[in-house]
Amino acid sequence: MCFRVSGKIYDLLKKYDQGEFLWDSEESRQSLRCEIDEAVQDGHETLFIPAGRSLITVLTDHLAALIDSESRNIDYCMQSYIKLTMNLRGVFKNGTRGLLEEKKSTSQYIIDKKRLKLLDELMVRVLKGRYSYKDGEEILSISNRGRTGKYVKINFASSGQQDAVWIFNLLYYYILEKKSIFLILEEPESHLFPDAQKDMAEALGLFANKNNQLMVTTHSPYILGAFNNLLYSGKSATHGIISSALLKWQEKGRKVGSVRCNVCKRSPMKENI
Repeated sequence: MCFRVSGKIYDLLKKYDQGEFLWDSEESRQSLRCEIDEAVQDGHETLFIPAGRSLITVLTDHLAALIDSESRNIDYCMQSYIKLTMNLRGVFKNGTRGLLEEKKSTSQYIIDKKRLKLLDELMVRVLKGRYSYKDGEEILSISNRGRTGKYVKINFASSGQQDAVWIFNLLYYYILEKKSIFLILEEPESHLFPDAQKDMAEALGLFANKNNQLMVTTHSPYILGAFNNLLYSGKSATHGIISSALLKWQEKGRKVGSVRCNVCKRSPMKENI
């Protein structure tokens, strides 16, 4: 099998194939990232969310020690994920609602509030609560028929909540920040019930439909089935079979569940998943 690559990519591959790379140096890694971005000329920032997230969440109080200096006990991709979530915890001190209100008061660009509202609803349905970071602790505030007040520390939450919470946090954060992301996500279905897996797939559809790219690895027929429905509805909408996208239905007061497949209309997911 032969691949045709540009001169810039060829020169980059040749350079690192013949030379030694100092992987332990953050400066070297950052330099490599810049060279790759220049070679491929892609404006998307790469975000990798690994499997095994629930274990990291359980150890939330000890994350700093896990990534201490030159530790080789955790691979580089996992270390990068841990550093990212640690750096962003403070952003969610008042949860997604507080983050949105803060952005509305400090930003001049247009915020996609309808998309964020839909994502927030999916997040609450899957997590059965709202995430926040208060007094140095990650917590889920439990909502029961609109009443709040009770909470659970994230390291005592269920494995499904632990696995899903930072997927939703990162989707919400990057949509709000209007960054173009190439998301590589491992096993979004981990420890979730089938209905929650469908909601997770819809959330990924909302994200991909916002000028982002998505690569997912999964063992779940529910995730695959949900993606197939999203993809099919997108193709149907293209041919006029479905006249309204999910966000337009929402404006008319229709519930998400009744038109959930329409999220993929004109979505990059049609070509990229």
